Amino acid sequence: MSSKIVKSLMIMIPVVLLFFGSIITFTDRSAATDKGFTIERDDLKEMKLETANAIAEWKSGDPITVSYPDGTFDIPRTYFDFDLEQSYQSLEEALHTPWFAFWERNELITFSLTADLDEEYLASYADVLDTENTKQNLIILAERLVYDDVNTASPEQSGLHDPVMVQMTTGYAAEAADLLSSFVIDANSEFSFNNMFFNDNEEGLIAVSALYQLFLQTDTVITERHAAMRPPDYTRTGFEAFVSLKDSKDFKVFNQSDFQINIEASAAGNELSVTLTSANKERYGVERVQSNIVKPRTIRRYSNLLAPGEELRIQEGSDGFQVEIYQTQLSASGEVTEDLLVTRDFYPPVPAIIEVSSLAPVQSESSGANVQDDTEAVESDDDNSEETTTVNEDTNENVEASSDQTNQPDVKQKLQNSIERKEENNPK
Repeated sequence: MSSKIVKSLMIMIPVVLLFFGSIITFTDRSAATDKGFTIERDDLKEMKLETANAIAEWKSGDPITVSYPDGTFDIPRTYFDFDLEQSYQSLEEALHTPWFAFWERNELITFSLTADLDEEYLASYADVLDTENTKQNLIILAERLVYDDVNTASPEQSGLHDPVMVQMTTGYAAEAADLLSSFVIDANSEFSFNNMFFNDNEEGLIAVSALYQLFLQTDTVITERHAAMRPPDYTRTGFEAFVSLKDSKDFKVFNQSDFQINIEASAAGNELSVTLTSANKERYGVERVQSNIVKPRTIRRYSNLLAPGEELRIQEGSDGFQVEIYQTQLSASGEVTEDLLVTRDFYPPVPAIIEVSSLAPVQSESSGANVQDDTEAVESDDDNSEETTTVNEDTNENVEASSDQTNQPDVKQKLQNSIERKEENNPK
């Protein structure tokens, strides 16, 4: 019995070791790929030579351009010092295969290079950028042998610590946030909403309006923007941007700064929040001015479906008005130093619509004595409009019929009087 247990254990132990060995080597391999330099597996001597050649080639490349709010400067790649001994040691450690994973053999080896940069090369820019942070970013590029530039700035001038935010309350908050998610507008480049998102549904209109309100607070140039035909219900008039794929109406801006713009959107219930961050320090206030109120007119529609004298209000009227949006820039003392008109939109008035009955009201017998006078007044009114005339003609027919019946006793009396006068003039 005991021999069977021993045999079972002898079989299980290798299996357990294989299982945990796979987990350990997988975790180690994942961590190694997070940062470092990758080359193909080869003889150690050849790999060291290939590493040295790659470093030499990287150092012979063009200088790294460092951007900051007031300009740019270059850092030659020859300024970087690589510790080859430490780098080779990292390579050998990466080549080492654990005993419990002797079957594991990666064709690509990732390991860490060790580089450094003298801070003196950045000292002259200490007033305009964070030298320590810039140095670390530059070293990361060097240790990965990446051919990129650095875009950085000091906390005081970057604006990254003071993002621009827009919040809107809408039932489409989640959909608009999912649409925008997060994206970047590169420095000195154009952004097109239709090209990036291709969405002119309700959530698209909300998202593009939020972006418009963000860009109003920066020096981003708004090259194309359209207002809605009717005041929107998700933001104040003048602050919306309308897009239409069918009508080729787009929303476009140009990022004229030397820094990229980062956009992030989120939603909590019906609250949509969209944030803009950039190393560009330019910020503007926004002022909205509403004027030129135009009162709505009233449109009356005739219907034979309504009872005589009945009216039905189909649409409430609303005023028309003009909205102007200004960008304002304040001085350190709070005074407006610049007041720039960005847009001027006019929203036409919405007419009130009332439906009235086209049927003439029913007249009682007591009003018969006045019918003749009313008929004469209608017939003498030559200035009535076409619609009024049409209605009055129908009324005249009823009036004339009513007048014939009412005047019959008067005709008989006149005839009797005429006979009596003839008898008096011709006595027998």
